[in-house]
Amino acid sequence: YTYSGKGAGYSFAVFAKEKYRKKIKKAILLGPSHRSYFHGAAILDADIYRTPLGDIPINREISKKLVKPPLLKIMNKVHTGEHSLENQLPFLQVALPGCSIVMILIGELDYSDYEQIGNALKSVMDDKTILVVSSDFTHFGPSYGYLPFPINKDTRENIEKLDMGAAEKICNLDFDGFYKYMEKTKATICGKNPIGVLLKTLPPSAKGKVVNYYTSSDLTHDFSLSVSYASIIF
Repeated sequence: YTYSGKGAGYSFAVFAKEKYRKKIKKAILLGPSHRSYFHGAAILDADIYRTPLGDIPINREISKKLVKPPLLKIMNKVHTGEHSLENQLPFLQVALPGCSIVMILIGELDYSDYEQIGNALKSVMDDKTILVVSSDFTHFGPSYGYLPFPINKDTRENIEKLDMGAAEKICNLDFDGFYKYMEKTKATICGKNPIGVLLKTLPPSAKGKVVNYYTSSDLTHDFSLSVSYASIIF
């Protein structure tokens, strides 16, 4: 929260307005799995998710509709100890109190899998539902094994250029462009697979906007170890 909290705050603040609070009743959350290796999408099956701010109802009706083996399965075990989705929940609870949730971790995917999962999500989306994707942006520095450019006075500027190249593809719903960019730059965006699913779920008319961007090095002033954060709203 020290680093990513501000970015999440900018994203969820959009929905803290009265018109959205009255309308939005469901949130589907997608995030990467940092601890478990699996293929496809892991759906959490439970009644509630408990946080220090209280219990959040899990929308089991939607969760069950999304189960389409072998790609989309109930896999509670991989959710244990995973932070990518639960980090978003306190913001959701404050912005949209009473909203039910669907928790989905995205594992390894083949090219055709993105569209299949996207189509499954489309079938349960309506005007009362938001789709939330959790991901850091670039992890830069020797500790992350990623040094596409040297550490010097231009490092911060170069990190932002790298991130904005990815953000541009995402905002334009350019799925193929995003993945070619990832292959070309080797950018260490941990949630690239959930982001890819998002791009296959959104309607073609959707357009993204970066509402906030910063890096952890802006807070620590240590550019040898940096993680980036971008808040993008569609």
